Amino acid sequence: MEWTYLTYTIADYGISIGLVLVCIIGVFVTFFNSKAGQEFIVERVIGVNPSKAHGHGHDHGNDDGQNNTDNDPTLQQSYAQMKEKSIFYIGIFCCLLGGMTLSITAVLIFQGAFLASDRILPGDDCPEYKRDCFIFGASGIVPIKNNVSFYCEPLIKAEFGENITNPTAWCFGWIIAEQTTKSVLDQLGIAIALIGFFTTMLAVVIYLGKCKKTVVLSIIFIVSCGGAIIGLLVTKTSFAPLTYAILALGVVLGIFGIVLFVILPPKPVKKKRNEGKVAPNTNRPGADADSNLSYQMQPGPTYAKPAFGPAKVVPNCSGGSLATHQSKLVNKIVRKEELGYIPCTSDAGNSPFATHREKWLLSNKSIVEAQLKLKSFVASIPSYPTHKYSGSGIVSSAHNGYDSCKRLVSSLKILRWLSCKLPIEIFSFRGELTPHQILMLTEIPDVKSVIIDDKESLTDRGHSQYAIKPLAILKSRFEHVLWLDSDNIPVRDPTYLFDLPQYKYLTAIFWPDFWFTSIDNPVWRILNIPCRIQDYEQESGQILINKKSAWKPLNMALYMTTDKLFQTLLYGDKDTFRLSWRALNVSFYFVRKYLAIGGFEYIRKGEQDNRLSNTPLRFCGHTMIQHDPNGTILFLHMNLLKGYFYMKFPHNPQYPQLLNTSNPWRIIRQYSETKPRLRAILENRDGFGCTDLSKGEHEYYSPIIDVDYHSIVSANLTAKYFEFLNMNSQLFPEPSAIQVIDRNWTQ
Repeated sequence: MEWTYLTYTIADYGISIGLVLVCIIGVFVTFFNSKAGQEFIVERVIGVNPSKAHGHGHDHGNDDGQNNTDNDPTLQQSYAQMKEKSIFYIGIFCCLLGGMTLSITAVLIFQGAFLASDRILPGDDCPEYKRDCFIFGASGIVPIKNNVSFYCEPLIKAEFGENITNPTAWCFGWIIAEQTTKSVLDQLGIAIALIGFFTTMLAVVIYLGKCKKTVVLSIIFIVSCGGAIIGLLVTKTSFAPLTYAILALGVVLGIFGIVLFVILPPKPVKKKRNEGKVAPNTNRPGADADSNLSYQMQPGPTYAKPAFGPAKVVPNCSGGSLATHQSKLVNKIVRKEELGYIPCTSDAGNSPFATHREKWLLSNKSIVEAQLKLKSFVASIPSYPTHKYSGSGIVSSAHNGYDSCKRLVSSLKILRWLSCKLPIEIFSFRGELTPHQILMLTEIPDVKSVIIDDKESLTDRGHSQYAIKPLAILKSRFEHVLWLDSDNIPVRDPTYLFDLPQYKYLTAIFWPDFWFTSIDNPVWRILNIPCRIQDYEQESGQILINKKSAWKPLNMALYMTTDKLFQTLLYGDKDTFRLSWRALNVSFYFVRKYLAIGGFEYIRKGEQDNRLSNTPLRFCGHTMIQHDPNGTILFLHMNLLKGYFYMKFPHNPQYPQLLNTSNPWRIIRQYSETKPRLRAILENRDGFGCTDLSKGEHEYYSPIIDVDYHSIVSANLTAKYFEFLNMNSQLFPEPSAIQVIDRNWTQ
C-alpha cells in the first residue's frame, strides 16, 4: 500500500481519537457501574466514610486522638446531602481527568512507538527513523501534493527541494518495526511518568480539599497551562495535538480543584478527646520526623582507612526530598558495589602495562617516603577558588603528532553537527600548534584555544607528556568539565551527561579500560587502598568532573601524572584520576559496562586464493567503544586507529553514504555481559597494532557477540567524520599485505 498524506492523517487521527474515546468512555462506564468507585469519591474525596456514617463497622481500637465517626449524626447528614451531588459533579471530573490521562498516555505510546509524526523546517535534522515527508506552503493547511514530497533519512539535514515561500513539512513513518526493547521501555517510562505526575497532582488537590491552598494551586494550573496554550497558538511554536492535550489536562485539573472547593462542605471541627493523653510517638515508622530523616544522605561505609584526606566525601545535594532521595539511591548503589568486592590477585590479565614487574620491587622505605611526600602535597593543596570557575563545557588538547589537530577539528565539527552547544576550550603548550592550526580550531563556533606558557606548567610538561590532561581541566574556566581526547568521537550530543543523577549526586564519572591491575603493584600500598578484583583500570579518553566537589583529587591526579615514581608504576594519566579519588575517599561513578571494540576482519597475504576453503578471518580492533551509565554507546576512542589512519580500506557497498570513504569501521565486537576479570588482547601483527577480546573456557569469560558496526553507529556519522577530516588515504601496509573481508550480515 502506498501511503499518502491523506492515509497517514486518517490513520494518525483516527487511531488517536479512537484511543481517546475508548479510554474516556471506559473510565466513565466503569465508574458509574461500580458502587466501589462511587463510594471512593464520597469517602476519599469528600472525607466521609459511608459505612461509619451509617453506624456500621465500629473501630473500638481508635486511640490515636482522632475523631470516632461512629453514629455521628452530623456526618450522617453530611453524607446524605453530599452523596448525590458529589457523584455527579466530582465523579465526572475524576472520570474526565482519569480518562484524559489514560488516553494521552495511550496516544503517546502509539505515536512514540507505532506511527510517528514530526514537523520540520528546512535545514532541520531529520528524525531518528526514516520518514515520508509532505511539504506545506505558507497556508499550512494542505500539502502541495498528496504523495510523498521527499524522504527524510535519519541524522541528515532536511532538504525540501521546492521553491515555496515559508515551507514546512510534516513527516510520518511507521516505526514499530524499528523499535528495540529499550525504545519501547523508554516510551512506557514516559507514559508511566505522565500518569504518575497527574495522579500525584490529583492526589494533592484532593488532599488539600476545601482550603485556600486548593484555590491557589488550581489558579496556578489554569493560568500556567492556559497561558502556555495561548502562547503556543500565538507564536505558532508547536502544532502537536498531544502537547495541547497535556496542557488542557492541566487546565481541567485546575477547574476540578475550584469545583472541589465549592462543592465540599466546611471541615468539621474535631472533638477533643483524651486531652490528658500522651501525644503519639512522632518517631514511629511513617511519621513525619522519621520520614524526614529517611531522606537525609548518609555517607557510605569506609572499608579501608584512607591514607590521605577525610572520610567519605558526599556533596551536599539540595533541591528538596526528591533530589536527596535520588542522591541517596545513587550512593546506595555505590555502597552496594563496595560490599560485593573481593581482593584481586597477582593476575593482571593481558595488560601491556604489567610487563615490567621488576620496576614494582620497592623497599618499605621507598613506600613510606612516597607516602610522606604525597601526604605533604595533599596538605598543601589550596582551597577551591569559589569565583574562578563557572558553567559547563568540553575541554581537550591538541599537538602536532599523529595529525592530532586534524582529528580534533573533525571531532569538534561532529559535536556541532550533533547540535552540541557546549562551549569548548582546547589547550596546548607553547609552540605545539602553528598559527594555522589554531585558526582551524577557533573557526569552529564557540571554540577557544588556550596556550599554556607559565613556567610551572612547562616544568610539569617536562616531567611528563601526560600532564596536559589534568592541567587543562584545572586551568579551564568551567566548573563542570567533560574532557575528550583529540581522537575521541561522540556518537550523540553528550550534554545530557551533566544532568544524570550518577554525576549530579557524586563528583565524577569515569570509564573502564580493557585491563585490571595486579595486587603486586606497590601503588596500592603507597595509597593504602584495597585492590579489588571487580575494578578495571580507567580509560581517560573521556572524563566528567565536578571541579568544585573534587578539587583535591583533581590536584592529586596532576601530582601523580608528573611524579616520576607514580609514572613508573602507572601508565600516563589513565589511572591517576580514579586512584586519586579513591585515595582521598571521594565518591565517583564508574561505568561498569565493559567496553566494546570497533574494527575489521581480514586475511593475510597469500590467503586470498584459499578464501573458499574456510581460511580463518583475523579480527583487528582499533577503536575503544564506551557506553554511558545507561549502557548506550556514546564515545568512539580511536586509540590505535590514529597510528595507521592512512591505511586504505575497501568501500561499503551496503551503505551509499560510504561509497567514497575508506572506512575502517566494519564490526563491533563485545562480550555479552560484564564480569570480573574479562580481558582483551593487544598485539602487533601484519604491520599494525590490533586489539581483540580473549576467548576461553574460564568461568569469567562471557560469550562474544559481533554485530555490523553501522547497524549500531550511524553511517551518516562515519561519512560526516571523514568529510570533516579531509585526509588523503594511501595504501598501508602494501596493497597485497592484507585483504579486508566484509561479512554478509543478512544471513
